[in-house]
Amino acid sequence: MTQTIEQLTARIAELEEEKKELQALLDFDNARLDQIEDELEDVEYLGPFVEGIKVLKTQLTALKVENEALRKDAERYRFIKDEPWSANVSDVICHHQNAAWDNVIDAAMAQGEKGC
Repeated sequence: MTQTIEQLTARIAELEEEKKELQALLDFDNARLDQIEDELEDVEYLGPFVEGIKVLKTQLTALKVENEALRKDAERYRFIKDEPWSANVSDVICHHQNAAWDNVIDAAMAQGEKGC
């Protein structure tokens, strides 16, 4: 299979054009890889901040739970401070049945119970 010089020259030109196209793709891929590398550096740089936000969200959730418990305790305190006690509430408080306080006071508050 012999090829003429013209055929070989044409084939070389085709291969040169294909080489340019492949080089353009390679350049694009290298540029994209550089961009991805920069983005990863940003992510790594922001990593501690993201972790800090997660910690703060966890702490905020815990504080909300604690706040709700404290509000409930304050509501109970105001109830026994400001309202006359019913016999049921009075018995629990006077006989130091401390374990029963929350439940008895909550029940009395829910029923809108008034005491003596």
